[in-house]
Amino acid sequence: LMENPFKSIYKFNKEAGLLEKGYSDFLEPSFLIEEAIEDLPQLDNLSYELKIKMDSNPKDIARHIVGLAGGVDAELTDLQRFDKHIDAIVYAVGGAYKLGLTPQQLEAGIAAVMYSNTKKIGAGKDEHGKALKPDNWPEIEAEQIKKLQAILDKRA
Repeated sequence: LMENPFKSIYKFNKEAGLLEKGYSDFLEPSFLIEEAIEDLPQLDNLSYELKIKMDSNPKDIARHIVGLAGGVDAELTDLQRFDKHIDAIVYAVGGAYKLGLTPQQLEAGIAAVMYSNTKKIGAGKDEHGKALKPDNWPEIEAEQIKKLQAILDKRA
């Protein structure tokens, strides 16, 4: 039986030591933006100035955007933060369903990604505490892609 997806995400964050740092109004939104813009083809067409500062790296671009929006000095309530993350989940899950996935297929996809994420534990963290990918990440990612593609291939 597959582990509850929310429990597996909690377990990963706890084991990776990510919960200890607490909430950051700068980093949490930047992680969401980074994922949203990752792999977009137009990242290479950013303005010259932004390319110099960011070298078209989604992580740095996301952090720059949040910094411009005042995320460094944000004084949000936990209610605002909680609502923001629930909305992000609703959009993310809705987007997956728009790809033609069933709830069971989405759970299987989360399980595949979380299995790969557990391989990051012990690989270190960047200067902001985000888990880094281990040296053998290309092999781990290739297996994850294979699992995700198999799930997509089973869509109705």
